[in-house]
Amino acid sequence: NLLYALKYFGCVPNYTRKDGADFCSQPPLLSLMIKDVYEVTEDVVWLKKAVEGLENEYAFWMKERITPLGLNQHGCNATDKDVLLYYYGYVSSRIALDQTLSDEEKMYKAKNFVAEAESGEDFTPRYENHNALDYVQIDLNAHLYGVEDFLSKYFADKDAEKASFYTARKKQRLALIEKYCFNEKTGTYCDYNFVADKKNEIVCAACFLPYFYGFARENGNLSYIYQTLKTKGGVVSCQDTGDDIYQWGYPYIWAPHQYFAYKALMRYGLKTEAEELRLNYMRLLSSVYER
Repeated sequence: NLLYALKYFGCVPNYTRKDGADFCSQPPLLSLMIKDVYEVTEDVVWLKKAVEGLENEYAFWMKERITPLGLNQHGCNATDKDVLLYYYGYVSSRIALDQTLSDEEKMYKAKNFVAEAESGEDFTPRYENHNALDYVQIDLNAHLYGVEDFLSKYFADKDAEKASFYTARKKQRLALIEKYCFNEKTGTYCDYNFVADKKNEIVCAACFLPYFYGFARENGNLSYIYQTLKTKGGVVSCQDTGDDIYQWGYPYIWAPHQYFAYKALMRYGLKTEAEELRLNYMRLLSSVYER
């Protein structure tokens, strides 16, 4: 379904309806899905077609969501005034927004809200003022590193030029992530506000992604991330910032974050913590289901 939608819209749309791509894409998780399907089916013919689609999705991100830094950010496909003003009104029904702004100001804020929604986390305290377009996101760039890694390995014995291309892109991204998205103060990977030249100190579930993909420093503060976000029901989306209006903030727990956190902890040898997380989350699901 996603490969079909990608071919139809030019990106993996936020939802599969005629206007599904009018707002934004989804996070680039397609490569993980393709890998999972192929591991079960071992269908090389299907894999070849899927990789062709994946290359097109990668091209979308590198064309439409690239920043001057060379890293990627979430963005907005919408340009129509009515669409953007509609979206500002929609967000106003969920968050108290200033209604005295000019139409141009509302449109710009709406683009930031759409970019935030494209991350899948609508909405999150990761951004100081819902200014997602000022940031490069650590989870997004980790996912794109994963795409580059997947494609470089796929083409290794099929197309030397493409294999070299994706390998170079992967190495370049890793160098830029280390430069802009590693916070020496906290010892964690983070979002980076390139407009304000400021590394985010908020600990959130996105911080697990460099460990999930295996490119994080061995001395990166993975245990600190886990302990900061740990609850009796799993890891929360974001540390407590004193504001619980965000459904992708404290104290809310979401399934994909548990998966990425568990895999990250296991990959870096924190098996006790991984098992604790697994049991806490499964107990939460069981108890809620029973109630």
